[in-house]
Amino acid sequence: MSTTLHTFIFSVIMLLIISEGAANKPHEENRHQIYPRPKNQNHNFHTLCLREHNKYRARHRAPALKTDSTLYIRARGWARYLAKLDSTSHVPHQTIPGIGENIYWMTKAQRPYSQYAEKGSKNTGMTKNNALRLRKTG
Repeated sequence: MSTTLHTFIFSVIMLLIISEGAANKPHEENRHQIYPRPKNQNHNFHTLCLREHNKYRARHRAPALKTDSTLYIRARGWARYLAKLDSTSHVPHQTIPGIGENIYWMTKAQRPYSQYAEKGSKNTGMTKNNALRLRKTG
């Protein structure tokens, strides 16, 4: 579940980190299309994210970003591919001229040995100095 959420966030970030010179290309409508295109359910969320992001860019006099549906589709596909890998080791990076890539990966599980004990400590994650401070104040 968390991998799916992070891949969605990655897709949103990729949508927002668009090359400043990228122009929206007009899409040609298919005259023979009978069924309407499905509505993007995340459109309002993307619009809100872009608007808020551009507010911060304006504070720093950076040009506003624009949405690019082609980039969005590529980012979404790339995020799905990375989610299937489900590993942070050997993550390949796409190199597309004019397009940056930011990958963020997080897990709820605690890494092994993220807590440690110094020599003389009786409790895991509690160093001798912290234990002495707790005794004096507690």
